[in-house]
Amino acid sequence: MDINKLVDSLFCNQCVSIDILKGNIQCEYSYCECKANSNFASLLDMFANLCYLVDGSNFKDFNSELNFIDPREIRRHTMEINQTWNNHISEKTYSSNEYKYISSQSLYIIKEDLKTQKNNNSLLLRVVFWIRTLDNYFSILLDYIDNEIINESHFPTKRGVLLLRLKSKVADYVFNIRKEVPHTDPNRLKLRYFLNNLHLSKKVSADNYIKHRYLDFGTSKSFKNNDIEDLKIGFLSGDFTVDDYDWCIEESSNTSKLFYFNGINNKNEYCEIITKKVKELLESNPHFIILPELFTPVDLQEKIQQEIDDYYFRKTMKDEPVNLLMVFPGSFHSWDHNNTYIFNVSRVINSSGELVEMIYKQNQFIIKKDENHTGILESFKKHDGYEKISFTNKDITIFDTSLGRIAILICIDFIIDEIAEVLEDRLVDIIFVMAMTPKPDSGKFKRRFQELSEKNKAVVIIGNNGSKAVKNVINLPGINKPYTTNSFSEVKSISEIF
Repeated sequence: MDINKLVDSLFCNQCVSIDILKGNIQCEYSYCECKANSNFASLLDMFANLCYLVDGSNFKDFNSELNFIDPREIRRHTMEINQTWNNHISEKTYSSNEYKYISSQSLYIIKEDLKTQKNNNSLLLRVVFWIRTLDNYFSILLDYIDNEIINESHFPTKRGVLLLRLKSKVADYVFNIRKEVPHTDPNRLKLRYFLNNLHLSKKVSADNYIKHRYLDFGTSKSFKNNDIEDLKIGFLSGDFTVDDYDWCIEESSNTSKLFYFNGINNKNEYCEIITKKVKELLESNPHFIILPELFTPVDLQEKIQQEIDDYYFRKTMKDEPVNLLMVFPGSFHSWDHNNTYIFNVSRVINSSGELVEMIYKQNQFIIKKDENHTGILESFKKHDGYEKISFTNKDITIFDTSLGRIAILICIDFIIDEIAEVLEDRLVDIIFVMAMTPKPDSGKFKRRFQELSEKNKAVVIIGNNGSKAVKNVINLPGINKPYTTNSFSEVKSISEIF
């Protein structure tokens, strides 16, 4: 295959796939004129196109070539590319806003450089090193994070969403300060592990709508590494039994039944206890508070929200520091406004008591039929019980913050493969899970947080309900065993967890 044709295909936005070593090209249309389809709106758009076509088998071929090439050849490619690019940007430097556009001269310089390669092997090496050079150049964007450009930390392109890599402050603390050794991801032959600043998210989930939101934690709360050990998480957990709920069980079919909870027995007394416990947690000045699934009816969540608002007002009136960043007040079954659908829903609250997001559970819990069921569960002796909720709201919200990317999930959603793929692909650093499970530190939950620890160096924090043995779990990357506790109410700092 002619080198010029391969290079034109690398810059073709209609190209579906390319095998550089074999010289195979597949475009969306058989009659595609690749040279005429290199229309990019921005430097980022062009960069995404290269990443899209090179990641996968081409990048594996690149790593294979590295095993057999003279290191001097690698240095030559790197030095020549850096010199070419540095000479170019000295004449036309892309400013903090100009990365949204592209200079035709930039496109020309890169293409012409690639066309000078003598063979396919050299072209493969050259284009990957060009991708890394451009990625390093984009590090300039990181300098603008503290100047309110973090809210532009994801960039839609024709090939997917380009994500600016945010620093995971907790992972940095674990590996750089505590000197823990990260677990090796066996799937390491991916372009994402080769680049430092940008990642092309190619996943377009048919099952979920993914949105990124910038959440300002304030400059006074932009943690430095040595502050992370003081990051505090407040837990308020439960050990509910089936008898604590007001059940509604309905016939569904010959083989199953539906169930949901109308509320909690002795609700008034219960709400007073929980409200009091939340106030006690706030006195310890935590940064995050998490309550578990099916623990707080919506009106109690609203009451907790009001408590946060009052707390923030009292603190600011006294000019006292407020550590609090986010509160996840648990979830419960709730009818929609038209009394048509039931959702398992939670309100996400910020430090000043404002509602910032509604989180909806997207998958059903199932009570498996068992002849040994007693009491209220006797209804499920011969029939499986399915949680009667609507899972039509498929939003996954990812918060871009100065601590890293944060996601909030409800129980079983955490172990659903499609959702885990989104968390991995969108570089989520911290995952809060409001759960109701007998074993949050083992089984499928453990396998999932271990996978995310390997792939994303993610921190997973689980506030649990319904377990006598383990109520709360914190899994830190690089640590073989998760932190667990059986305490009903507690505040723990990262240093205490270690």
